[in-house]
Amino acid sequence: MIRNGELLTESFSDTPYVFQNIHTLHHKARYTAEHLTLLNYSAEELFGERLKPNITKEQVEHQIEALLSANRLTRNASILVEIRLDAIGNYELRSHEPSLYSGYVLRSLHPDAVCLPLDMPLPQHPTSAAAATRLMADTIARKCGFPTALIVERDGGLAIDPLAPLFTVKEYTLFAQEGCHSVEATIAIEAARRAGMSIEHKRLTATDLNDADEVFTACWQGITSMAHIGKRIYMSIMAEKIAIEMEAAAKSKR
Repeated sequence: MIRNGELLTESFSDTPYVFQNIHTLHHKARYTAEHLTLLNYSAEELFGERLKPNITKEQVEHQIEALLSANRLTRNASILVEIRLDAIGNYELRSHEPSLYSGYVLRSLHPDAVCLPLDMPLPQHPTSAAAATRLMADTIARKCGFPTALIVERDGGLAIDPLAPLFTVKEYTLFAQEGCHSVEATIAIEAARRAGMSIEHKRLTATDLNDADEVFTACWQGITSMAHIGKRIYMSIMAEKIAIEMEAAAKSKR
């Protein structure tokens, strides 16, 4: 890991933090500037802090490349690098294991999902608390025989998860979560526009799932399309088109 620019072998004990998930391919980070903007926004809103030192996009990208090289990770697959920022402005870069995929894709895993009643803490910000809540929800779902959970809050709305924003599709319209500010949401919505879809923003509810043709999330890997929620079967036709457009846009941005 890298902490405040220094490559370290030991891991620090976790304290509360905000974070972003950065997609890398060939050891090159994608959408770094956009991730740093949102990371600093969350840190300022919650902690009154920014990155210390105030590093640039180019410095972060250089450190990510150095971290992946030091860990001797393949250049041929996508790798998640998590950037964490704690309550006093210290940052960490943590690399994960290589993905099965290269670039943004429609993942081959099309999970069955279950709706769970749970409230997502601080839904506008990717935080350690939100990550723990997501882990808890998916753990409960697996105990019930489902690979993943859709979190339904007490008002019936589907929880906003900035790092895996939820979308529904009806015919040629993409319905996006109103008030979800994330890199993943932005690039998925722009990809849908390039695929010829119309976009509507609304507070998605559990009821909307019953009327949807497709239900999927966008994350650092691309698109994860749900196969079933309850007894309802979903398609993934538009989800695949969106994933293709996401990757095409990322390649053209380099």
